[in-house]
Amino acid sequence: WRGGGGDRQPYVPQDSPLTIAGDDFTAAISQAIFVPQAAWGWAPSLCGTGTPYLIEVRWSCTLSYLQDLTDGSLTLYLLTHVGETKTVVFTPVAGGKAITADMIISPGQLGGVTSQLTTATVTMPLFDEPAVA
Repeated sequence: WRGGGGDRQPYVPQDSPLTIAGDDFTAAISQAIFVPQAAWGWAPSLCGTGTPYLIEVRWSCTLSYLQDLTDGSLTLYLLTHVGETKTVVFTPVAGGKAITADMIISPGQLGGVTSQLTTATVTMPLFDEPAVA
């Protein structure tokens, strides 16, 4: 791996299982990203330099997926469970460490462009930072 060295092992998500409350949506997704957003404050000081401090970090999970209106699809799951808290488990490398978090279900987009596969992206808030184990 160029630019690092040591025992770093970057990965390419492939055959990456994703479940929500135990239901497997691996075949539907093309992207699963856990995104932190930090809120910073600034504490002024008498010498004029000040000090930044972290107020909080909020996390979200963004999923991109193929839309599907058949029973058991992720599209219908999101519409049916809006506002509910569910556990998402994403394993970027099959058999490797999993990312687990509790998220609030939000509906995704519906519809698309003529003569193209219908895709959607949805961002859902997490209750806390994801666990990696």
